[in-house]
Amino acid sequence: MKNEENQRLRRVNQCFLSFTTNQDKNIQLLTNCCGELLGAACALYNRLQDGMLHTLAQWNAPPDYNPVDRPDGHICHDVIKSGGKAVFVVPNLHQTGYAKTDPNVSTYCLKTYIGAPVNCKNRCVGSLCVVYQTDYSPDEEEKKLLQILAVALGVEEERREEALALRSAKEELETRVAERTADLARVNEQLRIDIAERKQAEESLREYNDKLHAITDTASDAIIMMDDDGKISFWNRAAEKIFGFNATEALGKDLHVFLAPEKYNKLYEDGLRQFRRTGTGNAVGKTVELEAARKGGLEFSVELSLSAFQIKGRWNAAGILRDITERKQAESKLIQANAELKIRSEELLQAQEELVRKEKLAVLGRLAGCVGHELRNPLGVINNAVYYLKMVMPDADESVKEYLNIIMHEIDNSQRIISDLLDFARTKPPQIRPVTACELINESLSRCVVPKSIRLHTDVPDSLPALKIDPLQIGQVLHHLITNALQAMPEGGSLNIAAQPVQGSRFKVRDSKEEIIEPGGLNVNPGNDFVEISVEDTGVGISQENMGKLFQPLFTTKPRGIGLGLVVCKNLIEAGGGRISVESRPTGGTTLTVTLPADEV
Repeated sequence: MKNEENQRLRRVNQCFLSFTTNQDKNIQLLTNCCGELLGAACALYNRLQDGMLHTLAQWNAPPDYNPVDRPDGHICHDVIKSGGKAVFVVPNLHQTGYAKTDPNVSTYCLKTYIGAPVNCKNRCVGSLCVVYQTDYSPDEEEKKLLQILAVALGVEEERREEALALRSAKEELETRVAERTADLARVNEQLRIDIAERKQAEESLREYNDKLHAITDTASDAIIMMDDDGKISFWNRAAEKIFGFNATEALGKDLHVFLAPEKYNKLYEDGLRQFRRTGTGNAVGKTVELEAARKGGLEFSVELSLSAFQIKGRWNAAGILRDITERKQAESKLIQANAELKIRSEELLQAQEELVRKEKLAVLGRLAGCVGHELRNPLGVINNAVYYLKMVMPDADESVKEYLNIIMHEIDNSQRIISDLLDFARTKPPQIRPVTACELINESLSRCVVPKSIRLHTDVPDSLPALKIDPLQIGQVLHHLITNALQAMPEGGSLNIAAQPVQGSRFKVRDSKEEIIEPGGLNVNPGNDFVEISVEDTGVGISQENMGKLFQPLFTTKPRGIGLGLVVCKNLIEAGGGRISVESRPTGGTTLTVTLPADEV
């Protein structure tokens, strides 16, 4: 046993004596030595680099071994995470969790893993490991041998890092020397050029100053400069013309007191303090419109482009001002003209829409009267035929009865559509007679089928005055409103019908004729008392977009409607001296309110 240990130590010493200046080769020698001395199936040195597990050295690895893989689940990754110096021994690999997480365990039928962490400068950077395809239990000498080789690997890692750092420092030094040499050459060349250009620059400066004076003297806009004390330091001829002060009068004066209307002096003083500290202000770097004052105090509009610059560390400002009095007057006239044009355009558009609407209504009225009468006769024949079939086939199967009922239902729908068309085409004069609100509501409800899923509540006081209306027409209206409310609650809800007196309502008066009744006119004596009947549901409600279209002909949200029901209701109500209004809540639910004239007592 002692002889075997000595042989291992000699083999380790031989490995160390074989080291070169190439750290990668030394790491491979250490890995080979580890695999040979521990009699493993394979020896590996793995290291974490850029988030991946890299095999930097391998001994006796299979040809299909993958040297780069994601670290999670690998035994070597756990060794690196654990750090320290202890040897990591995992027997019975096929019975541990690594059989599922480390792909090498099942791929190469590994049974034993022995690994030691490799530390470099007090941090664990890799793992030196040996694996066996048989059950193997290392003794303490073998563990110590693995630790010695892992320490040697750590030394080589440190040498490699130092070599890389030294190489990088050398390359950086050489780069800096080259750059400095190039800089010196450029500086020498630039000095030569500067000396040659200085005389040319002086000549160019004189020429530039001559041009600058020529530009400022001939410019049509005022060019003014202000120093950090707010004093005028430059004043061109255009400024003299625009403001009425010559250069002698202006130079050295406080710019804001000299040119700004008195009402702005306090504001400008606060802005000057900010400008002196920071070179910034509300108008700096912008083009703005403001008020200025001419000689004599006359205020006028100017356009100012202001910029800031430093002279000897102090903030100065240069401004270009243009008299825009004429432009402002033209803009005012243009705005007024645009406003008038917009009004005319809106009036024209409304007139066009009104004309188109009236033409459509006239065509619809003529067409409705013709089509309505032509369709009622065949519908009556179909209705009689269905009635006859029901009578002669009392024992028909349920399917036949169902289809006969469907035909009857569709005949009723068609009759209702025809009635809407005819009522819309020509509203008949109301046959006025007294009737109570309770009678009117009960009669309308009797013609409606209220589903069990809908709770019905009525609040109609007996003390209400009688209504002065056409019961047939207004009954048709209430029946339509109640039907709409029930259809708006397919999943169930509450239907509330209430009536209350309204004192002193006044509506616009309109004559009643047999014609299509336009919204906006009513047939009632002003000063009468009225009764309000409200039909409230808890259904889906009406969108804000559709609220304005409810009483427009041919507008409907129902898949089988033609959009005339509410129009007919409105016409019938207004022909009888009432009005209708609608309210829909964002949370759901709609209330339609019918206001009808009361009978005079």
